[in-house]
This record gives sequence, C-alpha cells and structure tokens, in this order.
Amino acid sequence: MRTLIRKGLVVTGDGTRPSVADILIEDSLIARVGKDISCEADDVVDAQGLVVTPGFIDAHRHLDYEISRNPGFGRIELSQGITTAFGGNCGMSGAPATGEWSDYISPCLGPACTVMDDFPRFLDSLDHVQPLDVGFFIGMGSVTSYVKGMRDVPWTDADIERAKNALVRAMECGAQGVSLGIMYEPEFYTSTDTYVEILSSVSRFHRPLVVHMRSEGDRMVDAVRECMDIAGRTSLPLVISHFKVFGRRNWRSRIAEAVGIIDDARRDGVDISVDFYPYDAGSTTMLTLVPPVVQKEDLESTIRYLDTPEGRSRFALEVMRDQPGWDNMVASIGWERVILSSASHERFRPFLSRDFISIAQALGSTPSDVFIDVMKEEAGKAAVIVRSMDGDDVDAVARLTYSSLISDSLYSGTDTPHPRLYGSFPRFIRDFALDRKVVSLEEAVWKMTGLPAQRYHLADRGLVEEGRRADLVLLDPTRIRDRATYAQATLPCEGIEKVYVAGRKAYEGGRMVARDCGRLLRREE
Repeated sequence: MRTLIRKGLVVTGDGTRPSVADILIEDSLIARVGKDISCEADDVVDAQGLVVTPGFIDAHRHLDYEISRNPGFGRIELSQGITTAFGGNCGMSGAPATGEWSDYISPCLGPACTVMDDFPRFLDSLDHVQPLDVGFFIGMGSVTSYVKGMRDVPWTDADIERAKNALVRAMECGAQGVSLGIMYEPEFYTSTDTYVEILSSVSRFHRPLVVHMRSEGDRMVDAVRECMDIAGRTSLPLVISHFKVFGRRNWRSRIAEAVGIIDDARRDGVDISVDFYPYDAGSTTMLTLVPPVVQKEDLESTIRYLDTPEGRSRFALEVMRDQPGWDNMVASIGWERVILSSASHERFRPFLSRDFISIAQALGSTPSDVFIDVMKEEAGKAAVIVRSMDGDDVDAVARLTYSSLISDSLYSGTDTPHPRLYGSFPRFIRDFALDRKVVSLEEAVWKMTGLPAQRYHLADRGLVEEGRRADLVLLDPTRIRDRATYAQATLPCEGIEKVYVAGRKAYEGGRMVARDCGRLLRREE
C-alpha cells in the first residue's frame, strides 16, 4: 500500500523549521521525504495549506481501564492527533490491584472491568490490535497497596521482596518504566530510603522513573530534591510528571527555584526532564483534599467519621489551615477554585462544573459540608478540578528545552471531565504556539513528538524521516483549536484533518475510520 502526501508544510519533529515537501508512505513506514516526489500511489493526498507532523505522543493518560471498558476507545485520542499513549501514571496502574485499590483510583481511571492482581496478565489482556499504540508503566501505588494495603504500616522485609519481584516481573514483560504517586495514599507513607531500596531492583533495566512528587505546593522544591535523590541513588532516568506549583503564595517564585536546581543537575549530567499540560487547573480525587489528620484507617471509615458532627466540625477547621508535612490545596487556593467534576447522585449532578462556594450558596450550606455530603453520597468516588496554578508559571515550564507535553487525562466516566481529556494537544498548538507564541510551532511539535520519543526510547517514531514509522497528522493551521471548556468539557477539537497510524488512515473528517491500526507496546531493551 502506497500513500503520497503532497505539498504539505512538514514539521519534522526535531525542532527545525518547517518546509514544504512530499511524503511517500509504503506500508507502515515513511519511504521518502522530499520535493516533487513522482511515483505511483494507491492514494494521493493534496496537503497544500495543511501542516504535516509526526503523530503526537501522550505519555500520561490514565487509560488503563478505559481500553477494555469503552468499545469506542481511540476516538478522543485520534481526534487530537495522538497516535501513541501511555497509562500507568502517578503510581496508578491497572494492576496489580485489589478491589479496594480499584475503588480508590476509580475517580482517575474509572471502574475496572476486571480486577487483576498481576501486571503481566494485565498486559496480556491488552495485547491485541488497538486504534493507536499504547504502553504502560507499573505504578508503585498499585504495588504498595497490593503488597501491604492502603494503611500507614511499616514495610517488612517480606513486603519489600514482594514489591521488588512485582517490579522486576513488570520490566521483564515490557513495562515502559516505573511511576510513583508519592502525594497519594498509600505511597505517601513510604520513605525516600525505602523507595531507593525497592527501586534498586530495576536499576539494570534503566527505564524511566516517572514521578508525581510528594509536594506540588509549599514544599515543592524539597520534593524535586527527593525525586532527584531517589533517581540518583537508583541510577534511573527521571521524569517529573505535570511539573507545576499550586497555591497563590508559591506562584511566580517556586517554579524558578526548582528549575534552577534541575538546570544545575542537568549541567552536571543528571538525566532528568519534566512534562506539563497546557492548563492552569488540575484534576484529582476528592480524597486528595482531605487532611490526613481527619482520615481514618480506610475510605469507608473516613467518610463515616466525616459525617459525624465532630468530623464535620474538625474537617471545616483543618481543611482551611496549614498541615505540617502535607499540602493543603483548599487552604492554598480557596473553595472558590475547587470545582466538582464528577458525581452520579442526582442531588449533585446539577452542580457539576460549579465551584464549592456557589454550590454551597445554592444549597444553603457551607462548602465543607457540601464536600462531605458529596463524599458520602458518592462513596468517595468523585473527582474535582482545582484551579491551582498560575498561567505565567505554566508558560515558563512550556519554554523549558527539556519539557514535553502531556494531557494527564482522567477517564472517570463523567460528562464534565477536565477539558484536557478532549483538547490538550490542539490547545497547545493554537494557544501556546500560533496565538500567544510562547513557543514556536516547530518547538511545540517537538515537545509532542520527537522529544517524548527520545525520552521513552521510541526509536521508530517521533520524526518525519525516511525509515520511521508512518504515524502522521495533517492539521489545518487556520482551524486547529480546542473547544472543550470547564462548562462544556466534551466538545471535540477542530482542525485535525487526517491521522495515520502505522501508514493506515485511522481518522478523517471528524471520525475514526479504522480501529485496528495500533498495538500494545512492550519495551524490550
């Protein structure tokens, strides 16, 4: 099968300036790139006026359960030009899992079709054709919860050996690396030294350590140092996930301090990079906002306590003051910047996409009481959007030479998700490159293609280059834009005209036209 794409503005993915060229695809590979290619082809595509780029790589989507659960998986991704995506981030992988763990991560991953206790078996269940290529990290939160539960109990020698064995088996069956979610239970209770001891078991694989830091607020700089300490002592390449800082008092200062530390380390040869999403708001589980001092031994007990007069009174007090050793997001940004993004109970569905101040006013209640009521009715399985970041900080991270773009998309099943699920990649091109010129178009494409391909050793993709895999995006620079907002979060983007996965047309005219172009990626080296 031959496809000839003619006279598109080719952005190669290596950061160099674009130029008009033809691209010849033969089967799954790019056969030729050049001016005025003359040959017979099964399909000739006139790309005049369009930009042609490598397929976009999203190394941070919480899609572990979505692939099996949703028969329409791939439409949202391909509509943005994403041809490769990774799951298993923030310490949350689809396996190994228990019922309690699956419930805990459901606001991020949605419900599991089947709870699996074995990561290799989980990968095997996904080893079939996909609409796009997918790969997975093994999450330390998953491993920790499976080995010793969700509570703050010491690691025993036997626990550590079981965790090491789980990581090694995951590497041997093709995991892309290890992810940590140190901010979340149960990893929050694990010390730096214990991480080093466990992760040293996979040092020989030299695959990335992808970390949701212990703090993204007041102690963000210390958290960066902890990540670097763990990676340095285990000789693992480090990626800091969704690199940002939250809390008004930290805006426009902490990021610069942290970047200085990272820049110094990189000059000394430390293998460290970061990624980011193009929004000033994040999304997380409601439990993440509950201070540890009012949490009990498990989620059910925590909710039961919060619903008592004592629990409501104490939560209202603790959630608005600083907590030693823990980032209190509500205290740092205010209830007016916390938005309810998922809820199934009819009482609260009318308030989706609204902040807790306005919900409380509508219900004649207080924000803290509304929060507890939602936690109770949803059994803790609800998510919030937190408008916690400063736009100038996001721009500063976007300009870093070693930052790549991600979406950090959640698949909780709500019809009011964070808009990054539907719009991250077109938004970066439209807002950051074409309109505000925070980065150039070629820099933007590089951060979505060549840079992550290099970082995750995807040697066959990421560039428009002869011999590379023919993952390609044709986009209209006059129309490309995201449409999803916090109020209308599921509006599809515009301007992605065609998407090719392994040389086959997978998306065209606003719809998915093939579902079997991709595959499961298992890292072997």
